[in-house]
Amino acid sequence: METYLRVPMEELKSFGTDCLMRAGIPADEAEIISDNLVMADARGIYSHGMMRLGIYIDRVRKGGTAAETRINVLRSRGATALIDGGNGSGHVVSVRAMEMAIDKARLHGIGAVGVRGSNHNGAEAYFAMQALKHDMIGFCVTVGAANIMAPWGGAAPLLGNNPFAIAIPAGEELPIVLDMACSVAARGWIVLARKNKEPIPPGWALSKEGEPTTDPTEAYEGTVLPFGGYKGFGLALLGAVLGGVLTGAAVGSEVTDFYEDLVEEQNVGHFFAALKIDHFLPIDQFKARMDNFIRELKGVKLAKGFERIYMPGEREFLILEESRTLGIKVSSGVARELVRLGQELGVTPPAPIA
Repeated sequence: METYLRVPMEELKSFGTDCLMRAGIPADEAEIISDNLVMADARGIYSHGMMRLGIYIDRVRKGGTAAETRINVLRSRGATALIDGGNGSGHVVSVRAMEMAIDKARLHGIGAVGVRGSNHNGAEAYFAMQALKHDMIGFCVTVGAANIMAPWGGAAPLLGNNPFAIAIPAGEELPIVLDMACSVAARGWIVLARKNKEPIPPGWALSKEGEPTTDPTEAYEGTVLPFGGYKGFGLALLGAVLGGVLTGAAVGSEVTDFYEDLVEEQNVGHFFAALKIDHFLPIDQFKARMDNFIRELKGVKLAKGFERIYMPGEREFLILEESRTLGIKVSSGVARELVRLGQELGVTPPAPIA
């Protein structure tokens, strides 16, 4: 983001909650959605933050997403469950599904919950991190809500970039939180660049003609590139199986684009799991081993050009502390959109910090 302003974290969350409620979403669900978006921005994941508030509201207004989330437990057997999200908000469905996985892990040592009938659910780390306060390892993956990646060797998009997240607790050190799409960059960064009228880096995407591009509009209309070539494709495929094939959610040609089709239900699928650590090692022993391992990794000799070794999620924790102190960064393009949305809904956007 080349130009941005800073906004107080709680005020931005209240603004998002109020806008969602004006669209007919119940207060408790609106707060979950807004918290997910604001936490993404607060952690520097601007591709999944308040830039998406407008599209979530548009989908509710046009009927593509139900205003109220009504979950139906289709089956629950031992450590596993399958639920239908009733076409509700993906954020709300995912929070509740992860809570169910944690409850099952508390009883069985592991809990796994598959989801169908959901919608786009934002940044995956938010849900994986729910497990941390229970001294559990959290895992989640989503099929996404648009086909934006071609199978390796192909030229037509038939896969999402199917992001996944794993959150692992530590003791005195920060938790390990890996949250990544299976493409070089999440499509949300392309959407953000498009809003801000900025080019994207080379190597992120191809145009619909299959040519490399740095134009965000051409990239949006084309395909994103998998990271690591066939390896990224392989991981995206596994995510589609866990989140889509296994759950009965949409996969392949069944998937529609949540930015383009605002009317039809998408049947987005997710998969969540929680692992209770003390079924393997006493939690204090595990955390001590994690701390030692992290310190050993961070203490190796640095390669040329590097000043520090970061663990997955460490930068995001540092940005979060900065956001709480200085305010959240909001790009100029997203700020303009939020002002327009607030005017339309009769909600006053938060004033930037001077």
